[in-house]
Amino acid sequence: MDWSKKTIRGIIVCVTLPVVLSAFSYFSYILKFHFPVSLHCVLFCTVYLTWGISIFRRFPQKRLRAHMLVIVLSFVLLTFLRTIKYVFTAWNGVIQRHLWYGYYISFLLASTAMLYAAMYLGKPDTYRIPRRRCWLYPCALVIALGVMTNDLHQGAFRFAPGFANWQADYDYGPVYFIALAWIALMLTGMVAFAVRSSLARRLRKTVWLPLAVLAGAVVIGFKAFFDKSGSPPFFNLVIIELPEYLCLCSMAIWESFVIARIITSNNDYPAFFAASSLRAGLTDRAFQVRELSAQGLQPRPEELRASQNGEVLLPDGDTLLKTRPVTGGWFYWAQDVAALRRLNAELEETADGLKEENNMMRLSAEIDEEQRIAREQTQLYDRVTRSLRPQLDALQALAADLPAEEEDFRAALRQIGILLTYCKRHGNLLLQADENPVMTGAELQPCFEESSKALRLAGIPCDAAVDAALQLSAQTAITFYAAFETVLEQLLPLLERVELTLASDADGGVAYRLSLTLSQPPEDAAQSCARETLQQANRSVTDVPVRWRLTLRAPQGEEATVCV
Repeated sequence: MDWSKKTIRGIIVCVTLPVVLSAFSYFSYILKFHFPVSLHCVLFCTVYLTWGISIFRRFPQKRLRAHMLVIVLSFVLLTFLRTIKYVFTAWNGVIQRHLWYGYYISFLLASTAMLYAAMYLGKPDTYRIPRRRCWLYPCALVIALGVMTNDLHQGAFRFAPGFANWQADYDYGPVYFIALAWIALMLTGMVAFAVRSSLARRLRKTVWLPLAVLAGAVVIGFKAFFDKSGSPPFFNLVIIELPEYLCLCSMAIWESFVIARIITSNNDYPAFFAASSLRAGLTDRAFQVRELSAQGLQPRPEELRASQNGEVLLPDGDTLLKTRPVTGGWFYWAQDVAALRRLNAELEETADGLKEENNMMRLSAEIDEEQRIAREQTQLYDRVTRSLRPQLDALQALAADLPAEEEDFRAALRQIGILLTYCKRHGNLLLQADENPVMTGAELQPCFEESSKALRLAGIPCDAAVDAALQLSAQTAITFYAAFETVLEQLLPLLERVELTLASDADGGVAYRLSLTLSQPPEDAAQSCARETLQQANRSVTDVPVRWRLTLRAPQGEEATVCV
């Protein structure tokens, strides 16, 4: 068992302090010197609180520290109760008696907390005590309540009538023995958990130390408890009595757990670094190395200082220095990153290859997308060209053979304007049909308006009214517009006025009424062509019933109506 210098100094203090206090107690008894009780309180509270602070500095387990805090506070409570009893309430026996009962609150809570703390020995930081064991504190408080209410039932201490000479003349009741049994049971459980933890971690060579301390404390405690002689005992009313002795023995037992390494503590740094395979060390606040592991390296202070703000790569290029603050200095360790650097180089090489491959795939995808778009555009252009083939042929013929006469030339230009307007609007309808298969009358209205404007520029008055609330398929809307254009082109030389109405009828269908005023009666062939155009358009419309009506008016009042 390797002990550090701090551990050896702790053992010397733990052994020397009781001896010095006992010697002082003995000689003060001989010399009739009464130690001030208030100074007694300050002394022992300082010892307990100092021990509690050292627990929080040395023990890493948070839940174990919480139960150790209950032990320390129980010791402090006991000291305060004794001080109040002997200094401030000597005039009132009732208060003194209840303060005496209060001792058992400290004893019961401290013993229960010791058992709970022992349950964490050898356990990881994430360990939690099972819920089925969480009833111990309530039971201890119930027993303490039974002692505190002793004046009502005298189940713990039995006094003479009227509590005469209650401090010396009393017997013990069942509640007292229950409390005593509970304390003994908790301490036995503490020892059992400590021994089981030490055996599980193969600490058989050191488990004898806390057992020896416990045996010595029990022997001396029983001797003091049953010593009825009038000679100056080891315990007297001067400075150390049995309660203080029990507190100091409890502290000695837990410190023996630390020395035996049953409790994980952070005060044995040399042994830790000697057994560690880490390349680590400890420095003071000035970055001077104080502890160094067997495989550790000793960096320069400026390198350690630089590592406060982050990892530092040492000059060899393969060692990464990391630092974390600890109490009184810094903990540092070195990480060999040679393999990591090689892996990073391989990953970078692989990443470069993947990047090139990704670029090639991206370029290939872009080319495929461009080809797809080109194919779609080509298909769309082909559709538009096929749909507008008659108009395009007419435009080509007009452009190839423009008349020389000014009047005929203007007429040809007006006809070209009408055809170009139709080609533009018809193409727009085809594009809209690819994006949205449903079209409203409001979307169809601009097509007829622009064609009407082209007719008016050509000297032909035209009025087109389209019901904006109409809901049509895109193909039906294109058919309506194409029928309008086809009939106009067939009768264009004779046109003097055009009127179009496109609205909903009473039966939920569409009424398509086209009225043309002509300069002379049309030939039968022209009427037949117009009829055929409307019949073909009617066959193309399948989503809505349409009532087609074409009215042809001659100057002399002659009128012909074509209905489909």
